[in-house]
Amino acid sequence: MIGQNEKGFVLVAAMVMLLIVLAIGIFASRQSNTETMISGVEKNYKENLYRAETAVFDGAQEIEDANYDALADRTLPGLIYKDQLAIRPGNDTDADGIVSPAEVRTSPEWDPATAGAVSQVSWVTPARYMCVDQGVPPGQKLSGDVMVSYMCYGKSQEDSGNVTIRIEFRKILKQ
Repeated sequence: MIGQNEKGFVLVAAMVMLLIVLAIGIFASRQSNTETMISGVEKNYKENLYRAETAVFDGAQEIEDANYDALADRTLPGLIYKDQLAIRPGNDTDADGIVSPAEVRTSPEWDPATAGAVSQVSWVTPARYMCVDQGVPPGQKLSGDVMVSYMCYGKSQEDSGNVTIRIEFRKILKQ
């Protein structure tokens, strides 16, 4: 027999249990949403990384496949002298005469709206690349076959992400 003070105890206990289960459910739902957002950001980053990597290797391959005249005359799309890059507005932000890799990442050259027709950035849908002729490395001979150093940058800014990678390589220009 239930005493006078015990009426409704089961109802109160059930309500407390339902509140506990509800709190656990809300916590699990929020945790799941956070994990989903994190995996989405990671997926976007990896896709941008692969796009930028594809672009930078396309740029490097263009230089590798180019003949001596195209490289010497600078008629190859996506290729620019490091001195030309430094004198363009917005590229040399610290005004030291050298465009550092950090400055290249934020260069207006990447944006067709601000770079205009003079930009040397080439598109590899949906990423872009730019190769900078670093010139002849110190200690190299200047006659006959010449070794030239290039710094190639690839950039992808799709899906609210922004990845810029660079590679440096050298090519022997056979005259």
